[in-house]
Amino acid sequence: MPGFIQTLKTSKPFLKGYEHQIAKTKARYLRINMLYNSANPGLHLVEFNAFK
Repeated sequence: MPGFIQTLKTSKPFLKGYEHQIAKTKARYLRINMLYNSANPGLHLVEFNAFK
C-alpha cells in the first residue's frame, strides 16, 4: 500500500476536506489514529495503517 504524508500546517484546509486515492490492497487489520480538540468541532484523521 503506497503511503502519503501531508503536513496540515502548510496546507490550506478545504470545506469538504481532503480526498486521497489509495491503491487497492488486502488487509486484515486497520489502525486509525484520530485527533480531537475541544476548541474545534472537527475530528482529524492523523494516520492510518493496514496490516496483513
